Amino acid sequence: MDIRISSEGINISPKSKLKIQKKIGTKVEKLLTHLSQDLKTGHLRIEKLKYRQYKANFEMLLPGKNGRIVAQNINHQLLTTVTGLREIIERQITKYKNLTFNPKKKNQNNKLN
Repeated sequence: MDIRISSEGINISPKSKLKIQKKIGTKVEKLLTHLSQDLKTGHLRIEKLKYRQYKANFEMLLPGKNGRIVAQNINHQLLTTVTGLREIIERQITKYKNLTFNPKKKNQNNKLN
């Protein structure tokens, strides 16, 4: 998976970028095994806020109607921010897969609402 990392107010070392890519990329790669490699591109933006907080925004476009994955997380530690962001991304990709590849479940969910 290709994750393009940009930052504002903080310099991220190549070692930290590798950790971040590994933390997010490996899990997303496992969830999206059915897609080709060129479709697995995400954009991650990390900002350092006031009071020693880090804000991470992630965006990814996947094929289909519900294919926009957007996540945001704020925390006092950079890697904890990324871990929380990964969990949000995992939930959204799981929801995307259920809506896109299991149309029966999609109809059942609409009947419940």
